[in-house]
Amino acid sequence: MNKDYKLYSFEWDCGRMGFVEGLFVATEEEIKDAIDKEVYFGEILGKHSEVYGTLEQGDLKAIGRIIRSSHRNHGTPWRYLVWIQPIRIFRR
Repeated sequence: MNKDYKLYSFEWDCGRMGFVEGLFVATEEEIKDAIDKEVYFGEILGKHSEVYGTLEQGDLKAIGRIIRSSHRNHGTPWRYLVWIQPIRIFRR
């Protein structure tokens, strides 16, 4: 089964504690399932930071479409990217 994977950027401004950002690969269906759900990152910004909240559509941006990917490591969830086609270029 071929799924359409995209590269997403995630950004959260946590005020004076810091800024959480990252890139990940997911399908549109996985993103739709995650929106409006509570997410918990633990103490990723330091001791007692407790970063958590509700994931909103505006927190995520699709920045590329996966043209080819290689699924290795015998079924582990890691996806090794081979080629990414940019959807749009954005500047912060």
